Amino acid sequence: MMMQVRALPYGVHPISSPTGRGKLTDSLGSNPSQSFMNTPPPYPEFVDGMSSTINDLDKSFFPLEALWEYQTAGHRLDIAKRNIFYAKKPTSQHVAELYRQSVRMEASMQAIEHPDHMGYIEGAKVQNAINKAGPDGINVLHGLIGILTEASELAELLFKWLDGEELDLDNMLEELGDKQFYTQLLMNACNRIDPKKRFTAAKVEAANMAKLRIRYATDFDVNLNSGAERNYEKERIAMAEAVEEEHIDAPAVS
Repeated sequence: MMMQVRALPYGVHPISSPTGRGKLTDSLGSNPSQSFMNTPPPYPEFVDGMSSTINDLDKSFFPLEALWEYQTAGHRLDIAKRNIFYAKKPTSQHVAELYRQSVRMEASMQAIEHPDHMGYIEGAKVQNAINKAGPDGINVLHGLIGILTEASELAELLFKWLDGEELDLDNMLEELGDKQFYTQLLMNACNRIDPKKRFTAAKVEAANMAKLRIRYATDFDVNLNSGAERNYEKERIAMAEAVEEEHIDAPAVS
């Protein structure tokens, strides 16, 4: 099923292509627009113009097991982060949570695995899930997967550095840029799903600061970094109020 494309500013619009790669054409429908690349629009519109409109979920299988594995790996790294930077030693609760995750993953895979595609879920089922978010559900999926895959590129960079290679700052810049691309793609999609949210980089930063100011009050305390001591309701209220401030604004795709 092909998703519907939307007209973009500056006389540029995306078109679907068999490869899903660059889809920029000028308003006359000629070759990729040089004016767009030479004088690009604001970053949110630029990202929309460069992102794929292909949606082949109905014909594919989605690697759901990979998400479970990614989540488990992320939890293990989070334990290491807390230990290294916050002096918080792993507890029996952390070990138990890792075990529960592995059990849930195994049970889920047994429930949904396809005989010819071990650990995968039929794309049509994923399509049904993202359809609930509306036309931009596919872009939410695209943005989230993009962020995860770019984070894995940073993991490769980190591995090489810890393994003795020089820290590659040029590659760091490239991967951070790619991660920002997919972050903007995700924010664009969220803005269209709920225009009241108005995701922008400035508002995301403001919401994050507001949350942390509620959590730590006056001073940073590593002992307040766990769910047991947090007031989630107050944090969410502070985040909502922060993004409603009129001075915190930046162009957002509508």
